[in-house]
Amino acid sequence: MFTKFRLGKKRILFNYFLVIVLPSIILGILAFRGIMNDQAINERETRRQLTETGDIIITEANRLINETEKQFLQKTGLSDMPASSSEYFKDSVLTQFFYEDSLVNGIFFIQTSGNVQLLKSGFLYFPDGSLKARGPTISSELNNSLQQGWQYEFQERNYQKALNFYQNLLNRINDETMAASLLVPIARIRKKLSDYSGAVNTYNLIEQEYSRQRIEGGLPLGAVALIENANLYLSMGDTLNALKTINRLI
Repeated sequence: MFTKFRLGKKRILFNYFLVIVLPSIILGILAFRGIMNDQAINERETRRQLTETGDIIITEANRLINETEKQFLQKTGLSDMPASSSEYFKDSVLTQFFYEDSLVNGIFFIQTSGNVQLLKSGFLYFPDGSLKARGPTISSELNNSLQQGWQYEFQERNYQKALNFYQNLLNRINDETMAASLLVPIARIRKKLSDYSGAVNTYNLIEQEYSRQRIEGGLPLGAVALIENANLYLSMGDTLNALKTINRLI
């Protein structure tokens, strides 16, 4: 009797394993494989999108460079690279070209030997008011104010105090150049405080309102804002907006 009970118990356990446990294991394995397949499909689609976007960026960058080269050759009357590195160009030609195309900060040729040939200009200054067009300098009043903000930010590393200082200073001024100069550290500090959304919004404001402003002859602030926003989007894990921002920058 006891032997029959044990055999019956084993049969029940075997049937339970066969009907319940084994199918559950098989379904679990199939579900896991399905998840892995979905992930693989998503990864392939993401790689495809990144490849296509990268190709677009490369194509647009090459097109922009080629168009810029053609425009410069037309202005200078050249058909190809200058004959020698000692050849000079009229300063007004270079200055005018830099002024008309804010993305260009220098012109050079790469010789067949691999050496870089810089175009020489006869002047070390920008005539005809071009220096002003390259970007207004920060006033001494603003510089004195910024010194206090820099102390909060870089010496004390009290980012919230520095942010409040810059924002209060921004509310008291009505000069575009000074406003642009203050928005840059405001965005930078928000990034340090990990307020990525706030930093992105500040850089968006810089791009929309002060994109052609330059601080001390540097890059146009619109380009700076786009570069920073692309990095911020990557930090936020938003690859799509990062790529869109880079595409706008190009």
